[in-house]
Amino acid sequence: MGFAARQAMVYRRSEMREKINAVQRLFGFYGFVASPLSRREIAHLICRGKTLDEIYDIGCDVYCEYKGEEKSNES
Repeated sequence: MGFAARQAMVYRRSEMREKINAVQRLFGFYGFVASPLSRREIAHLICRGKTLDEIYDIGCDVYCEYKGEEKSNES
């Protein structure tokens, strides 16, 4: 692996850390004591092309144990 390739890899890791930290700051800003998503889960979502807002929404769903099913109206 050449010098330029190593530099690019370091840059990508640094960029990923910054994005993960930004998501964790977002959770903290909105009152979460701890992030409902692990750093690995956040990184996976970033790699899948999710925006910070989408990741925050997913974290809120995880925190509330959202299962992806609508509740039926039981009367």
